Amino acid sequence: MPIYEYNCEKCGKTFEKLIRASDGDKKIECPDCGVGEVKRIFSVFGVGRNAGNKGDSMFPCGADRSHGPACGGG
Repeated sequence: MPIYEYNCEKCGKTFEKLIRASDGDKKIECPDCGVGEVKRIFSVFGVGRNAGNKGDSMFPCGADRSHGPACGGG
């Protein structure tokens, strides 16, 4: 069950919502103003060292810093 992040177009509130498969296409409403004019926004997440990656968790592809932005380097 994914957690999505939304932004209300009316009041500007940003909030998270757990979406269950049984919710289907249920309309998402802002918890502050109750309006259903929300947009799903891009969420950023982190990966800890104990998440199964070997080495530095900043480089999940296992590459060193010389491989460019796709692998966390420059």
